[in-house]
Amino acid sequence: MTDLRSTQEPATAQHIAAWLTKLGQLVRKGPGDGSDQQCGLYAEMLLRDGLPKAAYRLDSLRYVAEQTEWWPSYANLRVWVDEHWSSTKRNARDNRVLQIAGPAPKRLDGIDLQWRNYWTRGEMTNWVRDGEHDVSPHEAEARRRNALSLIRSMSPSAYEAITGHPAYEAADQALWADVPSLRRIIARLTAKPFAPLVRILHAAVKRHAPGNLAIVEEAFPETAK
Repeated sequence: MTDLRSTQEPATAQHIAAWLTKLGQLVRKGPGDGSDQQCGLYAEMLLRDGLPKAAYRLDSLRYVAEQTEWWPSYANLRVWVDEHWSSTKRNARDNRVLQIAGPAPKRLDGIDLQWRNYWTRGEMTNWVRDGEHDVSPHEAEARRRNALSLIRSMSPSAYEAITGHPAYEAADQALWADVPSLRRIIARLTAKPFAPLVRILHAAVKRHAPGNLAIVEEAFPETAK
């Protein structure tokens, strides 16, 4: 007898290992990172942690790749996969509840889904940022309010999915074309830089007001690469 889960569930283990190999094609790697041996060991540990095969799909692959430029440690990878799977389950549950009450809501995708995932991650970590061990309840609540305010401005659909209430009456994406409003958002992100928000801002302006993209790339040169 062996205690290796990968020998008991070979199909799932192979699926996870293939998913990890694809991740290695999306991030930078150091010596030995993403090797067949390491992917096999990661797959074994992920199997033991109990997430289903469905947690390892292209959307979760994209989510993890967006969190880091380099091949992740097992601990970080496990957190990010769990965050995405929890968000996926929550979206499915919310959709089922709303379908009982009325018409099915629009499924979040693209930038809206990224904002929803950002909120989910903040709630799960109590708004503790990378490099921090803890934050006071007052600071966590302040970050929570600021995050919800940003989401309301940048993604009314995600705001509605999170709160159950419309962000604005007749909300639209004209915000990105309004240079003073855009510069105020940039100033807030410059004061408290957070890479995922900067990427989402860049994507939103590129999509809805490409003429203002130079303003974002001037403030955050890394987004122009």
